[in-house]
Amino acid sequence: MSKFNQIGRNIPKETKPSYDMEGGKCFEGMLRDRFDKSYSLSAHYYETDDNLPKRVTDMILSGATDDLSDLVRYKKDGEVYSADENLLEQIQKYQKMKGAFPILNSDWQLFEKLVQRMLELEVMNLKVKDFLDCALFDVCYVWDVSGIRKKCIFDILSVVEQDGQKVVVGFDLKLSRSVSGF
Repeated sequence: MSKFNQIGRNIPKETKPSYDMEGGKCFEGMLRDRFDKSYSLSAHYYETDDNLPKRVTDMILSGATDDLSDLVRYKKDGEVYSADENLLEQIQKYQKMKGAFPILNSDWQLFEKLVQRMLELEVMNLKVKDFLDCALFDVCYVWDVSGIRKKCIFDILSVVEQDGQKVVVGFDLKLSRSVSGF
């Protein structure tokens, strides 16, 4: 609040990017990709080999993508060491994907299963899939309380019929690191 009072707007605390954070965004993107015509998962994420070294994703997260080729070791004759052939292949795949973030194959498969589970979940006697069939995404809503302007952005906003009345339902998607807790 002190920062808000000093400069007159809300400055969220900067969060350090992480693979887990990108994984959560990928999960949300997988769900969204099925229902939002303006969203393309392939523009943001792609499935990659489980052997992708953590240092590659760390460098991508830090923005040091120009240095990725420096990770590959070459012999004196210019050939790539056999131990680094997969690494070179993954780096080339990343560069070809124009900056989309690599998600490990095992995580990709897990996210797809979680998306399937989520679509079958019931909320207010409707499956989540039914809400998403008529949903809007990234909906900004502004209102006033006692002269104070408030604002939020819904990940998903859906209007459905319930007992003859229209009901507005907002969703904020999150991915739990614990699969059992999902």
